[in-house]
Amino acid sequence: MERATAALLGRVVAATAPVGLALVVWAIWTYEGDNEPRAKLAWSAVIALLAALMATTALLLTRRSALVKLAAAAGAFATLAAAVSIAGLWAGDSDSSVLKALVALWILAATSYFLVPILGRFSSAARTTAPELRILAELDGVQLVATHANGALDVRLRPGERLALRRSC
Repeated sequence: MERATAALLGRVVAATAPVGLALVVWAIWTYEGDNEPRAKLAWSAVIALLAALMATTALLLTRRSALVKLAAAAGAFATLAAAVSIAGLWAGDSDSSVLKALVALWILAATSYFLVPILGRFSSAARTTAPELRILAELDGVQLVATHANGALDVRLRPGERLALRRSC
């Protein structure tokens, strides 16, 4: 997923979240019973906001490009689970096969959502065990390298200064 697409998704969620909150507050303020359309509308807004937050935060939690597909899958599962939940809420259907599919979709959404930071953590831990070295120069088998490893020499150069290798005579 491109950065622009993720940014657009974030803007859409940020713009629609106050509308969802307003629907929830309106339904709570004018509450009369469980089966009225206002309550269903409020629960629909809550479910949609939950799916939107799962989709956007999964993308925010990705640190590697390889995990973007998993984050997108988490958003897709959450969106599909929310759509089925909202349809079931408005239809009032309590068919056991629909409920089983609904639970399976929410489990897939939650699992893929939580796997994004977990796999990101494991992959970054594997990367830090072998620090990356970049050879800058070599003289008679002695290498000057750039690294992110702890314990390396941290040289602060003044403006205009450069490092140079030279042979001692």
